[in-house]
Amino acid sequence: MCNGTVVYKTFDADGFGYYIIMKDNETGMGFLYGHLKEESPLNVGDSVTIGQYVGHEGTSGSSTGIHLHLEMQDISSHDWVFGADLSQYENPADFMGIPNTQGISAIYNGTPQPPEPEQKNKNSTKWLKFRSRKIILRL
Repeated sequence: MCNGTVVYKTFDADGFGYYIIMKDNETGMGFLYGHLKEESPLNVGDSVTIGQYVGHEGTSGSSTGIHLHLEMQDISSHDWVFGADLSQYENPADFMGIPNTQGISAIYNGTPQPPEPEQKNKNSTKWLKFRSRKIILRL
């Protein structure tokens, strides 16, 4: 979701499991992707670009099902703050321009657009995952 740099990567068995944090070079926005299936092939200091493979959604750490945990914070003037007040987080749906409404499906690849029929998930649970270099968000 950004053109930036990997600033943090670790494994936390009691939290996000395998996770990675990237920082956008232009805005300073931080993106945390948690509960990845396995360790990301990226390392701290690596450059990332929109659409680049970061990892597979999973259920590592403290998780009850396969999903991608996505958090956003403005880290332009400080490091990521774990356990920050909710007011310190940005809403990923707002950032992507996707309505944050139950029952909405959308595919995000840099510009909001309606989902392609063959990529709809019949599952009724909330999910966010990578498929074909796109982030698919269902609320």
